Amino acid sequence: GQLKEAASLCRKILVAEPANFDANHMLGLLRAREGRFVEAAEALANALKANPHNAEALSNYGNVLMILGHLEEALLSFEAALSLGQVPVLWFNRGLVLMKLRRFEDAVASYDSALALAPDYAVAFQSRAAAFCELGRFSDALASADAALRLKPDLVDAFYIRGMALWRLKQIEAALDSYNLALEIAPRAPVILNSRGILLGVMERHEAA
Repeated sequence: GQLKEAASLCRKILVAEPANFDANHMLGLLRAREGRFVEAAEALANALKANPHNAEALSNYGNVLMILGHLEEALLSFEAALSLGQVPVLWFNRGLVLMKLRRFEDAVASYDSALALAPDYAVAFQSRAAAFCELGRFSDALASADAALRLKPDLVDAFYIRGMALWRLKQIEAALDSYNLALEIAPRAPVILNSRGILLGVMERHEAA
């Protein structure tokens, strides 16, 4: 947990060996932990110059690029990592980038690939439900959110997405129940409180809204 000291040691190694893969990779992870994402990206890029075929470094680089909003580059990094081995989290992270790029059909396919490798990947079901909502496939979104909750019953976002899908399917009371369940887990979640308020307004329960 002594991140500054660890980073200092990495920098000392890099003074002697600027192309040292492990020191650059570790420094990138440390900078990301500190929220210094531009420096993290630079260190990880240097690591990949030394070893461009390291799947873990490619994955970490993709995560940092995604945070920085360099989405096309992040996608390329995850795809390069996937070319080295099929790992569920890489397909999942690729799906997250595709969602940000608003390529929702491709995101669903990416989550499907993650789930083919890891059928108990609850968060992948949840994220796939969100992609289905964006595509207007609300019955599919509901089924995917339910699958997520069967695996992990405390997924707040799955209850929220489930509520959105039920609302669009005109199952208003069920949608409200789903928002209520989400708020039992996260009582102060602004997005869920806002959506619940709007729904209560639609139901003409204005004081509650």
